Amino acid sequence: MTGKRAQKGFSIIEALAAVALVATAFLPLLILQGQLTRTSMAVQRAETSLTVIQSALAIIETINPLSIDQGVENMGSAEMNWRAIPISDPMSVRDNNGTAGRFTAQLFKIEATVQFHDGRTATFTVHKMGWRAESPILN
Repeated sequence: MTGKRAQKGFSIIEALAAVALVATAFLPLLILQGQLTRTSMAVQRAETSLTVIQSALAIIETINPLSIDQGVENMGSAEMNWRAIPISDPMSVRDNNGTAGRFTAQLFKIEATVQFHDGRTATFTVHKMGWRAESPILN
């Protein structure tokens, strides 16, 4: 009696076809994973840049440009170079009666460049008032 035996399992061709099909299905997922990784890294760099620039603005907030006209600040992952450029004439601050007070004020443009250690730079400009006391405190 010569009969066909029932085939059990998969042939090698069927197994290879299944592997190729699964590989083709996972290829877009692999590409998506790479894009997500690159996007995540870009977002992390942007957040770091934003934090450093916010720190630079906080440092500039403490500067009196009528006392110091330029400087360099080390901010850990970056360094900020800044300079103050006068954009108005110095003016005596007057009190409510219109008499000259004890302070002089002047408006400045602060130009700042933040140099990150990875080679990126960020440049920004802000306006800031500088002041100085012209006379001692009156009693």
